[in-house]
Amino acid sequence: QGYDVCLLMDHNVINGKTNWFSMVPTHWVVLTKAVKLTYQQTDIEVFTWGSDTYKVSAKTDDFLRCYYGYVLVGR
Repeated sequence: QGYDVCLLMDHNVINGKTNWFSMVPTHWVVLTKAVKLTYQQTDIEVFTWGSDTYKVSAKTDDFLRCYYGYVLVGR
């Protein structure tokens, strides 16, 4: 609470395309809900510019291949 979390990732993860190794981060998104993470599955809900929120559900290994880091911003 009191923070916004921005994630840097390959934009294709938003569209459910996570079955390859991403070489370049291409998109910033903002978390709108807490991350649900297990060894097998990662579920996130994010806001991205130009659209509403997206619910992203992927195998954790696939998600991590498309994820590059985060910025935590205090309000």
